[in-house]
Amino acid sequence: MPNLLYLHGFNSSSRSAKAEVLRDYLNDQRPDWQLIAPQLSSTPAACWAQLTRLVAEQKIRACVGSSLGGFFATLLSEKVAIPSVLVNPAVTPAMLLSQALGEHTNPYTGETYILNQTHIEELVQLQPSSISVERYLVLMTSGDEVLDYRQAENFYRGARQCVVPGGDHLFTMFEQYLPEMFSFYDLYHADEQTDTG
Repeated sequence: MPNLLYLHGFNSSSRSAKAEVLRDYLNDQRPDWQLIAPQLSSTPAACWAQLTRLVAEQKIRACVGSSLGGFFATLLSEKVAIPSVLVNPAVTPAMLLSQALGEHTNPYTGETYILNQTHIEELVQLQPSSISVERYLVLMTSGDEVLDYRQAENFYRGARQCVVPGGDHLFTMFEQYLPEMFSFYDLYHADEQTDTG
């Protein structure tokens, strides 16, 4: 059974609304997939080390990443050549999080941690310079109040994209796009099998 990896956003949780919607959908509609939704480390280098270990231990066939999780999903897709669906992805999180330095408390887990300049530099070092556009389906809302969707639209130009007018950063209509998401995964892997003979 193929594993689908869900990566949550900054200061969020593996039990966030999108993760729960995805879990329910797999149970009801796509029992041929198994969900892996880890609670990600709160700092960039630790998070990347966690994900690197995970993909070494598990056979991950596809990924979903929301916001900052979209950034890490992109890194994984480039590292292990898997398809990713990105939901309002953070393209340059170093710029975004440099405005959020200081102490944070995760509202889901209660964890308190400090985001500092070293963590911003970690994000800069992780920033991909190029991507393989065929690996991505990018879902964005023009009304995203946290990120400018046009950054993702430009960075992932050439990838499959869907810009929903209005909406918000949470992408509350996520459930409506799950059939399209799995069609993308199925098609990607079908093409991969054709290419490799």
